[in-house]
Amino acid sequence: MSGPAANVKNVYIDQSIGSGGTGTSVNDPYGDFESALAAETAQTNGTQFNIKSGTVINLTAEISGQLNGGSWGTNNSDSAPVIFRGYNAAANDGGKFEIVAATNTSCWGSQSMNYVSFVDGYMRDSGTASIINGNDYLQFHNMEFSGSSSQWGVLADNYAIFNNVHVHGMTGTYGIGSLTGPKYYNCFLDACSVYGYIGSSFDHCIFYNSGTAISIPTGGVSLAVMNCSFYGSTNAGGGAAIYAPARRSHGGVIKNSVFERYNYVLRETDGNTLPAILAGITYHDCPGGLTHTHANISTLIESVGASPFAKSGLATFANRANYFELTNAGNAQTGGYSPYGTSWYRGAVPFVNTVSGSGSYTAHPLIG
Repeated sequence: MSGPAANVKNVYIDQSIGSGGTGTSVNDPYGDFESALAAETAQTNGTQFNIKSGTVINLTAEISGQLNGGSWGTNNSDSAPVIFRGYNAAANDGGKFEIVAATNTSCWGSQSMNYVSFVDGYMRDSGTASIINGNDYLQFHNMEFSGSSSQWGVLADNYAIFNNVHVHGMTGTYGIGSLTGPKYYNCFLDACSVYGYIGSSFDHCIFYNSGTAISIPTGGVSLAVMNCSFYGSTNAGGGAAIYAPARRSHGGVIKNSVFERYNYVLRETDGNTLPAILAGITYHDCPGGLTHTHANISTLIESVGASPFAKSGLATFANRANYFELTNAGNAQTGGYSPYGTSWYRGAVPFVNTVSGSGSYTAHPLIG
């Protein structure tokens, strides 16, 4: 999604008021979230629901079914999206909304609506249902999700974007996932697996305390994992950071990434190629190593005898830059793999300072 038109309609909601309001400004917001959903209609240039921080919204039904009685249908488009975004005092100021699902019900469960974005918020506690079960072109920016035991904690069918997303407390098969062409950037995935199918791309993501971090189904192709850090829950039991059990997942690339405490770094068991290229891989405490992989090109692969991560403090979303800061273990800190003539570090959260022999790296502003 290229972003809403400049004249997207802004609707304001302050749940602490409880009722009333027209939603036209921060000075006259709707006093109830679900009342706002029922009152608003689809707009030619899209609608942004600005939800004031500070008061938890407890849903009584799915959001998608309440949008003007569910009549918005498939009217959304790239130029007319629906956006839910938190605010403190003014639109887009970084305030964070919080929505709790109805009992065993999705916050968003419609398969019929596309081009929906969730920005600056926390959605949780959908029980046996998915928190999100949406269709195409969904976007998630600066979001937190927790509290689903469904097979899919958050599912967005095709072409989803997950940017600076924190996922935790998901006890189903997959914490988050998308079927075709999803992009994951700077996400922190705590004790959950991600579904990687066709064209899944992971960049600057951290997988913590996972049995299997990325699970690849039948027909999965063209996986791209770049500049990611993986820290597993155990190095026993046959699990792998990236796993394609008896299934095909050819093509793609895995590079500049660091792994610790899995049985296998990468594993596929049907004899087909998992990645086309493996380059710049550092791993520790992974006794199975790269067994059962058939990469066309493998370069700069190293097993190191000490943890490559600093592990300073607790592995939390807020502290991830410190916990997963790279130590001087082999090439994990100083790189050694230099695509396009530049010096890259391995892992999701490298040093921001100049490191001897490897040049300097400026962290992406979303890190931290």
